[in-house]
Amino acid sequence: MKKIGLGLVMVATILFATVVRAEELYPPLFKAPLPEDAIIQPASPEIPAEYARFLGVWEGNWDWRDLPNRLIVMSIKRTPDGKYEADVYYAWGNPNENDIVNHKRLTGVFTKDGLFLTYEGKDGRTREITYEPKKKSS
Repeated sequence: MKKIGLGLVMVATILFATVVRAEELYPPLFKAPLPEDAIIQPASPEIPAEYARFLGVWEGNWDWRDLPNRLIVMSIKRTPDGKYEADVYYAWGNPNENDIVNHKRLTGVFTKDGLFLTYEGKDGRTREITYEPKKKSS
């Protein structure tokens, strides 16, 4: 399982109670289509602050492969079983290799480690990624 720190460049975060379209927030680092409904919703008061801070657009490169990636956390909700899920758009690719870009709309689940994503790759293998807050260096 890959763990990715949220030490990615935080392109935008929502600190006010308004709906913002994701494409209005940043110039993309690479060509990845955005879903028409890529709208970032403000967190409701019931969402814990440690999860609400994930809302927004995050871009950067994976440390292990220098591969550009984008995570848009559009909304967070509490499920009937007491867990918290996020509606996310996840994109990755290499603009230097014929603009190859992969993208998926996923439901992430918050765990003690961060935001957990899982999906099936084109090769049929399951991919697991956890975005976690990067620890501040002292």
